[in-house]
Amino acid sequence: MDKLYLKRKDVELQSLYDMESEDTGWHDATLYLSGKRLTDKEARSTLLKRNIKPIHYPDICNSLMKMISIWDVTLDPDHYRVTQFDYLKYGVNDHFKKHKDQHDNELKLSRVFSTSTIIEVSDDLEGGDFIMYDELDTEIKTSLEVGETIFFRSNRFHKVTPVTKGERSVLVAWIGIKT
Repeated sequence: MDKLYLKRKDVELQSLYDMESEDTGWHDATLYLSGKRLTDKEARSTLLKRNIKPIHYPDICNSLMKMISIWDVTLDPDHYRVTQFDYLKYGVNDHFKKHKDQHDNELKLSRVFSTSTIIEVSDDLEGGDFIMYDELDTEIKTSLEVGETIFFRSNRFHKVTPVTKGERSVLVAWIGIKT
């Protein structure tokens, strides 16, 4: 049986806060449906900060890459790279329905591992829970603190429940095999 996830507090928080202060635009986050990128607020309701690129945050990438060999000591982190960041803000009613990050229509090597790091939560946050699904499709609520990262295989189903009060900000990153 494959392990469900790994949780760590290795990411340098200052870089996460630097992302927050960057003067880049916010827009509705999109998703892939039937091979097309589109906005579907019934399935995914979050804001995405534009232009947050892994190349601009090597310290965060290094922290995330270290998790590969912690996950499986037989894997060489040098064979992987962080391929994409999504800096997301969840407000009241925002959510992301059950999904997996590895799409059937994409090259399976482009997203091998997924991560989600909590950047900030409001004092009054309610909801916005990260839910993983095990092999029997059982929901497993995964509590994450500010600065904590969850690391898991991109083909694992997961979701974020609706925020009912307050807000939360997260950095989602995908790790793929170097080409």
